[in-house]
Amino acid sequence: MSELNFELECSCDYCGHEEVVKVVEVDYDAWTNGEPIQDVMDYLTPNQREIILNNCCGACFDEFFPIP
Repeated sequence: MSELNFELECSCDYCGHEEVVKVVEVDYDAWTNGEPIQDVMDYLTPNQREIILNNCCGACFDEFFPIP
């Protein structure tokens, strides 16, 4: 895997949680050009991808969409 050389400053719109997610810059570029995030940044956790995509942290996501 390439070096995680690009930092994304993310925050949850619901609770204010802030997090810096490090990614490979060429992967970020591929995603912003239309590639699915789960394909180009498969090294991120689902929670990291969620906060990048929807500004929602894992805790809030779990609260909004509980597993029955």
